Amino acid sequence: MTDMRHRLAGVGVAALLLALAAPGQAAAASKKRCYKLNAEGVGHNDNTNNSTDVTFSKDPLLKGKGTGGFAIVGGAAPVFEITTNLTFHTAYGKLTVDTEGSMDVSDGTFESKGPVKSGTKRFKGATGTIKFVGEADIASGDFTDKVTGRICARKPFALR
Repeated sequence: MTDMRHRLAGVGVAALLLALAAPGQAAAASKKRCYKLNAEGVGHNDNTNNSTDVTFSKDPLLKGKGTGGFAIVGGAAPVFEITTNLTFHTAYGKLTVDTEGSMDVSDGTFESKGPVKSGTKRFKGATGTIKFVGEADIASGDFTDKVTGRICARKPFALR
């Protein structure tokens, strides 16, 4: 009888351990993996229709095209407050970010930063912050920028 109780107690402890471990495994599977960003962009802002087109390189997550808009929302010459809405179009899906920052029109330098708003495919559910620092030719609308920040995604990326 004692052997039977020990066996039943052992089975009960094993079942309890499995039940307690299962939620931990689910939590570990849903944990986001974060990536540091380091990309470069070359693009053009068309002030007549408020559209931005840019090509991103260097960073495997952001490599591809970007489209969006840019607006001056305040400030006074030579430094204006700006907002941007940009969607990265990459091999991993689309990633949209809205940023706020400033642009000095005396030398064309700009800086803006903001949160990830949405994503598709591998970027679905992504979170993080992206920062743009660059320089623009005010007359032509051409610009270059450095893109840094961090994004966290539910599924790991097989970086190419």
